[in-house]
Amino acid sequence: MALTPEIIEALKAQREDLTTKHATLKALIYGESGFGKTVKVMEIAQAITPPEKTIEFIDFLEGWVSLKNHKGLTDRANRQRYAGLSQIEFLGEAIQEGIEPFNKIGTVILDELSAMSKSDLDIVLKTRAAQDSSKDPNVPTQPDFYANTERVRRAVTKLLQADINVLVVAHIREDKLSNGIVVQRPAFMPAFSETFRQMMHLVANLSAVEFTADDGTQQYRRSFQVHPTRSVSAKTRIGGLPVVVTSEQLIPAIIEWMKGERKSEAVLDNGENPVTHPDVDGLSEDSSDNVAISVE
Repeated sequence: MALTPEIIEALKAQREDLTTKHATLKALIYGESGFGKTVKVMEIAQAITPPEKTIEFIDFLEGWVSLKNHKGLTDRANRQRYAGLSQIEFLGEAIQEGIEPFNKIGTVILDELSAMSKSDLDIVLKTRAAQDSSKDPNVPTQPDFYANTERVRRAVTKLLQADINVLVVAHIREDKLSNGIVVQRPAFMPAFSETFRQMMHLVANLSAVEFTADDGTQQYRRSFQVHPTRSVSAKTRIGGLPVVVTSEQLIPAIIEWMKGERKSEAVLDNGENPVTHPDVDGLSEDSSDNVAISVE
């Protein structure tokens, strides 16, 4: 194909000056139910979304109601009840094409993508069973899982391609590997979990520890694990973070990183949660269940 003037102009239009480019955040927060994932994700969204932009909250059930307990977290936020994967894909296209009012969106939250994925698997299974009378409509097989994975990947990719922040919430799953290690990771199929992890700047495991406050009330102390260890799947492209951080540490670090003001530092290891890599501690590089992934 000859390089026409139109092709040259199209190539020029794709160039961006990285010295002035403002990064967007693609992040996945996962953990147990009731640990405050929705609230923490909205806190991040409110902190990183430009003041002239809005937040779009795609809600699988009624997760948004927990935000009513925290003043300011529902500001400039619009909720959509989840209706299917095509909704996510169309939203990504509307944002990219600058269609009002979606051109004002600065951050999209998917709460919870793991539940959305499972819901789509039901649709895939029902459709395939209707086409094949010999198929058990209650038992998904590998082709069903593959089709479900590809459908979710395509829909989310369309959203991730938009120049916005995308914050994803997911449940947690535990898998016992062949070497006996129990691994915590997002509640997706392993193949999709790895593909999705590659798309993210941040994958954090949210945990909570109950403690008794000075006034005698029971409260939770929440933290994020942002580097992978032998038993927890995580990832961060935000430099200089310890293995485990609080939201008070994480949110300012994200803001600095997005502005290009984050200092380049080595991984900070507190000695209690050593960062591991795929080729150590009995985890092989070619293992499909490997969760201890090199920090990028």
